[in-house]
Amino acid sequence: MCDMGTTVKRKSSLIDVNDNDTSDDESMECSICSENWTASGPHRLVALQCGHLYGRRCIFRWIDKSKSSKARCPHCKQTIKENNIRAITPIKLAVQDSAVVEQLRRQIQESKSLLHERKYNLEKTLLSVAMMKKELQRYTSPALPSSDPSDSPNRNTFHHFRSDTLPTDSLAFRRMALDSTTSAAYVTKRMGSSHGVTRISLEPDTHQPFIPIHAGAINDVQCQRDWLMTCSHDKTLKLTSIKTRAVCQSIPLPSAGFCCAFDTEPPLIFCGLANDTTMVFDQRYTNKPLFELHDRAKTKGSPIHSMVPLIVNGRRLLLNSNMNRIYGWQWSDQGQPICRVLQLDHLDDFRPYSLVKTDQNSTLLASLQRHNSTKHVLVNLSDDLGLEIIQTISQPYSPTWTHRTLQFSANDQHFVGFADLNHKNVTPRGTKGDQTQHVGQCSFFDHRCVSAPAPPTRPCFPLVTGSLT
Repeated sequence: MCDMGTTVKRKSSLIDVNDNDTSDDESMECSICSENWTASGPHRLVALQCGHLYGRRCIFRWIDKSKSSKARCPHCKQTIKENNIRAITPIKLAVQDSAVVEQLRRQIQESKSLLHERKYNLEKTLLSVAMMKKELQRYTSPALPSSDPSDSPNRNTFHHFRSDTLPTDSLAFRRMALDSTTSAAYVTKRMGSSHGVTRISLEPDTHQPFIPIHAGAINDVQCQRDWLMTCSHDKTLKLTSIKTRAVCQSIPLPSAGFCCAFDTEPPLIFCGLANDTTMVFDQRYTNKPLFELHDRAKTKGSPIHSMVPLIVNGRRLLLNSNMNRIYGWQWSDQGQPICRVLQLDHLDDFRPYSLVKTDQNSTLLASLQRHNSTKHVLVNLSDDLGLEIIQTISQPYSPTWTHRTLQFSANDQHFVGFADLNHKNVTPRGTKGDQTQHVGQCSFFDHRCVSAPAPPTRPCFPLVTGSLT
């Protein structure tokens, strides 16, 4: 057994600083957590009776987690007695060189980016293989009478308006926004190393050239008046003029942007990030955000996939939805946003994947999923931010990717639009029944369903385009 003299001697031999960098690093490092100990505080240097040195916090945590009745030294396995643990005052503490740590962090970030890109390429390849197999099966199978429910003369079907086929070399049509003032759709796509949008006119059969905007995949696109707003994996939020077809503002983000939204009235714009942070900007002065909002203890910290700006009781309200919670940021009388979590009764085991609202009414559609089922819930938002369930639609499938759904009103009915990947259908379901539109070989759908202008006598179901996450 070593006495205190031996302990001090051991300390001195370990703490001596010499010209050898490796020896210097080892003398400064706690062998339990591999971090440098300190001269004071919870991780200060302490010595056991056997002479081995550790950070105080680490060795006491080691003792607490010991499964046996007596904790033992991690090195020599001698029994540890807490009353024999002695604090050590080092002769010298060197300044930690953070260059290696920063280099490792950069390597981790580069590895994550590479992994994401490879997953994306793998999904594209698997999707291409699946589509080719379907095509091969179609050519090799004998012709059979159609069993499509839409062929039945007794069933209501959709009237076909027009089909637009876009080049799908990159399979990168991820998002779509509709400009009702000009009857045009803006579809995101990839061309070479650039990600941008292509304008599709809904009236004359014309497509405008590709507009390059981002260096990374676009996660959301919104249209308001003469502006397109897009957010991307390249950690930027960009505003593009529809008239000049040029990027006018590029706003750097601390994390990848997953969704964006214009406020009900200018000049505020919002962007939801992958780290569950809501960025609020004034469109006129974007050098610095007005607010950088997050409360992950309440919202459970996952990427924000949906945003709905509202005005409730004369106050600005921004409804957000991530993979765990539906919550809102409500502006106080002093202009400071306050986080409020919204609850849906009896749906605790379901997780939201889409939250949408139309301009025609105050009804919201929350789409939720679990491992083997999906629920589409129509709700009214009360003045005290309570959610009153109007109707619930259940489906025995779970979306493969994060798809965005649709709700609209027509002929005194609420309609809910969603895609069923298992049967390759898009379905608007209303309070008086539902209609299903079969889409043949298409096995993937736009993340955003957008309702097109419809005659007053019948609803027109949304546009559907291919997408890949």
